[in-house]
Amino acid sequence: MKIETKLAHFVDSFDFDEFVKSQYTGTTYEFVPDQEANNDTSYVFEVTGDLNSYEQSDLDDFEENNETNLMARVLLNTFAFRELIPKGTYVIGVVW
Repeated sequence: MKIETKLAHFVDSFDFDEFVKSQYTGTTYEFVPDQEANNDTSYVFEVTGDLNSYEQSDLDDFEENNETNLMARVLLNTFAFRELIPKGTYVIGVVW
């Protein structure tokens, strides 16, 4: 078994929701329905601060129309690009 030790940033899904709402006033974003997340799960994201053209299009739809479809990675990379959070590995935990 190969084991790799990594530094990661751990975030509660509800704290992530609040941070998104603090950056996008009026949004109804929620991590759990956006990711179709189950209880007692964790989601890992590698955050580089970069967006490809599809992700940029998703971000534009979110910013203009509050449309969400698996937006967590896009939002994390946007926040890293804007230097609101550090780049790196993020683990968003879901517990309700």
